[in-house]
Amino acid sequence: MNHILLSGLLLASVFPGFVSSVSADELTYKPINPSFGGNPFNGSYLMSTASEQKGFKAPEKKRNPVDEFSETVTSSLLSRISRDVAEQILGENAQESGSFTLGETVLNFHRENGEVVINVQDAANGGATTIKLPAIQY
Repeated sequence: MNHILLSGLLLASVFPGFVSSVSADELTYKPINPSFGGNPFNGSYLMSTASEQKGFKAPEKKRNPVDEFSETVTSSLLSRISRDVAEQILGENAQESGSFTLGETVLNFHRENGEVVINVQDAANGGATTIKLPAIQY
């Protein structure tokens, strides 16, 4: 016991820094980019890194004009259908409840406690999503 006490006292007298209290500085954010107050010598390094990353280009896909036209028509029709569905659910002459089917997706809605509850079911994978929106009063 005395040996351990003497060793501790000897260690404390030889290395007083080990025994003293620990101090720390406050953590502060220091920007790297010179545009935001960082070191101006970082500018060339950051530019060269950005230029190196910018050099990568994804391979270009050859697009068939018929496929592009088909995608445009499909997108336009889906947009119009979604606008009509939204009008029937949330518009001025909104219905109390209803159901819409588009392919394998079924959308059911009804009003409940000042909200519109929309259930979207995907028959292909069995997934379902419920959306609750506040009912708009006109």
